Amino acid sequence: MPPSHGLAVHNRSVTRPFLMGAVQIPVQTAVASSAGPDSTCLLFLLHRMIDLKNKNKELAGADLPLPDSILSLHVDHNLQSDAEKMTRAARAAASRYKSKHAELRVRWGEPPFPPRPLLHPRAGEDEGEDEGEGESSAIESVARIARYRLLFDAMVRRGAHVLATGHHADDQVETVLMRLGSGSSVLGLGGMRAARRFGMALGKGESERDYGWFGREGLNRWIVRPLLEVPKVSRCVSAFLFLFSSFGG
Repeated sequence: MPPSHGLAVHNRSVTRPFLMGAVQIPVQTAVASSAGPDSTCLLFLLHRMIDLKNKNKELAGADLPLPDSILSLHVDHNLQSDAEKMTRAARAAASRYKSKHAELRVRWGEPPFPPRPLLHPRAGEDEGEDEGEGESSAIESVARIARYRLLFDAMVRRGAHVLATGHHADDQVETVLMRLGSGSSVLGLGGMRAARRFGMALGKGESERDYGWFGREGLNRWIVRPLLEVPKVSRCVSAFLFLFSSFGG
């Protein structure tokens, strides 16, 4: 339903995934916060949307499928040397935008997670570019599944049913091109969806022992991408917000 109020017009791309009617009313929306400019921008916009909703008596009394609060979730993949710096930045952003906050760390080698992935070029040998890119891509895939597993588990513990991510239009283009290069089906070339269920598994998760397995609860949890229609040029604002938040301006 196209809303007649001014809220969706104010931040149309942010509210659209919630107003499409596909997602149940999310009293609390979780945000995957990397502490980068995209997720910081998303925190700001969601905070602004909630603030506007609460200050407008007409909107506050309306039964709109919009969140009442934000849960910031930051994942430390336990792979990068600057992880602690990013954790502090995510904590500061959550505080600034009045969000509850939780910090999650991947514990490689502890069930259900596999051993910690590492790059292992052989000493004295030049690693081929294709081989290096393939290994890096594999690590990113493993880290991504681990990240979503932690995010999903945190959502279940906190009672959140919707996870918002900072994917934007440029990410969409990149996703489609990568899938095209890998011979994806027509369905895959449709790119990322603005709203989708977690599903029962991610990657090759086939049983409850796999870290990519969500089970039936995955059908009751949603992933929304409010910035999916926002192009890179609009991210100048998000870069400013990132700096503003980082330096406490």
